[in-house]
Amino acid sequence: MYGSYRSLMQIDDKGMTKRLIYYCFISRNFVCCLQFITFGFACTPLYFVWEKVIGFHSTKNILVRALIRIPVVIPIWFLAIIFPFFGPINSTVGALLVTFTVYIIPAAAHMLTYRTAFARENAVEKPPFFISSWTAVFLVNTFVVVWTLIVGFGFGGWASITNFVHQVDSFGLFAKCYQCPPKNPATKQISKAAH
Repeated sequence: MYGSYRSLMQIDDKGMTKRLIYYCFISRNFVCCLQFITFGFACTPLYFVWEKVIGFHSTKNILVRALIRIPVVIPIWFLAIIFPFFGPINSTVGALLVTFTVYIIPAAAHMLTYRTAFARENAVEKPPFFISSWTAVFLVNTFVVVWTLIVGFGFGGWASITNFVHQVDSFGLFAKCYQCPPKNPATKQISKAAH
């Protein structure tokens, strides 16, 4: 906050602004730590796959593992610099990938698993009490799959890709200042004329 509104903050007699600046500094550092932790959690599966591919998955030396993980980090870092807008990327991933992994694949797998009468009779978990028949379970699963395909993947994918393309068109790749207020050339000319 202080970095964005430095010129608007006035230091008063009681030092309230100094405390506010201190708290902003602390909170910004906490957010940076959380981002490092989240990056580590998100990249851990990639690290494991990469180490397995190049044959260093059984190495106990932490320094060697850190050096081996650099080829995984550099492309991700480069993509983060190219596309500084995380929101549109997150919504695109959510619409195109999460809809499948959370809704469509489990519902379709449930229908495939219990498609035969033998599988339904020997099922460990029977349908819940409020859905008394397997036909109703299949109808609910079919509704979830169709609805998610149309609304989540279809409309959500279209909206998120449109937003992503709009962000790239607005700010470009390697944006120098992402979502900064536009500089009005008319305002600059008026201020120069006043001086």
